[in-house]
Amino acid sequence: MSAIVQPDSLLFYGKKFSDYIREHGPKPYFYSTWAREKVPQYQETISAVYSQAASENDAGIVNFGAAWELAKKYRPNIELYSSDGSHPSDLGAFLTACAFVREFCGELPETFPEILPEYYDTTDKDGEWIKLIELDKFDVIFCAKVANEIN
Repeated sequence: MSAIVQPDSLLFYGKKFSDYIREHGPKPYFYSTWAREKVPQYQETISAVYSQAASENDAGIVNFGAAWELAKKYRPNIELYSSDGSHPSDLGAFLTACAFVREFCGELPETFPEILPEYYDTTDKDGEWIKLIELDKFDVIFCAKVANEIN
């Protein structure tokens, strides 16, 4: 909310964090988030403030808001939000992860192997199976396409 309610505060502390990060070696990145489900009109403001922060601090930016906006443009009924209308659903989290990978690796594949699982799992410390996320393979391909198109 600070990008909307207190953009000066975001810019001020964004500089402090960027300076601190840069002093210790890595390039800082800003996480430009998405607007809440009920107020999509805030996306332009959120994106502008984070873009300004990145520009003023010679930092990178991962523009999740743009990814979510583009996904909703292509598929207006896509379910990216959890029931609270703020946090991501499994699909929203996957799209966000795709945007991260695309930013740091340059691109995502446009096609995936036929063996692509419809779920991602692991085991806990006791060896019990845990399903982390379940996605339709076409949603996975769609998320990669969207992530590859954002600026």
